[in-house]
Order: sequence, then structure tokens, then C-alpha cells
Amino acid sequence: MTDTARPANSLGGASESALTAEAVAHLVGGELRGDPTVRVVRVAALDEPGPAPLESSMFVLAVPISSDGLQRSIQRIAATIETASDGAPVLSEQDGVAPGVTMYRSLEIYHAVHSCNFWVAEVLGAGGIHDAVALDLFPETLYVALRAAGASPVTPTDLTEATAVELRREAAVSADQSVKPVDEAAAPADMATR
Repeated sequence: MTDTARPANSLGGASESALTAEAVAHLVGGELRGDPTVRVVRVAALDEPGPAPLESSMFVLAVPISSDGLQRSIQRIAATIETASDGAPVLSEQDGVAPGVTMYRSLEIYHAVHSCNFWVAEVLGAGGIHDAVALDLFPETLYVALRAAGASPVTPTDLTEATAVELRREAAVSADQSVKPVDEAAAPADMATR
């Protein structure tokens, strides 16, 4: 842990002591690349549900969430990302990032009791799924808490089937939108008689 001169403007987990990238690199004997004062959030564009590229996922859960809850969770995620004066998200250094993954500068302050797992619990809590608790620091305890909140395990077969169903639904919606019936009352007189 190292003291930081940054203001404690975290959306959760504000602290005068933050675990920095430099400290983590030192602890694991790794190499620090980029600006050690920049906080980031990683966003992966996925073709189908599952782990982000180059990340092994311990588990995948289907989390029941209402439309309103989903919007609140999306707003919480958006509030994490630093924006420029024009409102555009600020990108972080992209060197070494896996394909399909984008690094954005983050407003969050991560430290020993405000980890990425706790952030996930906060995002889901904004959606009304689960209230974040201290034990959500670890993937296993977050899993147990989400199961208690009604989330259910998803197998790779479930993911494949759900993806196929969603793709068929999207195709049907697209087809319905491209074939719109002519409203005879609104059509010109010569079209209504054809």
C-alpha cells in the first residue's frame, strides 16, 4: 500500500491509501508499463457471453435483472469511465491489450477493500441484484452472494443455446422491421386501389 496524492473521488471505496500498479508490479516481480498514476477499467467486446479475451473465467452466472435495473447498472458502469470535456470516454494506453479489449481511464480508486470484484458487486447492486459487502472482495464469495440473490450457473452448452436463440430473435426483429405493411389510409389514392 502506498499513499497517494490523488483526491479520493472514488464512487466507492475512497481511501487515502491505494494499491498502485507500481506496488503490484513490485509485489509480483513484474514490469510496469505505462503511467503508474492512471487508473483503468477494461472493457471487452464479446461475440457471445463468456470470459474476456485472455482471461479464464471461474464461473458464469445468469443474473436476473429488470430492464430498469439493467439501465441503472449501465449508468454505474458509465460513471466509472473518465470522460473528456466533450463527454467522450478517455482511452488509456492500449499497448499489450488483448484483441477485442479496450482500456478506459477510470474514476475508481482500487485498493485492498475496493477490488474489481467489489466493483462488480457495486454495479450489480445499482441494478438491484445484490448489495455489495466486504466479502465480495473474492470471486468465490461474490459467486456465493450472487447465487443467494437468485443467479444461476450457466454451462457452455447453455451459452451456445442462449446465443442461438438471441440471434434468431434479433433476425426475426430485423425481418419484421424491413417488411412494413403499407397503411392504406395513409397511402396515396392510386396505391390504395392497386
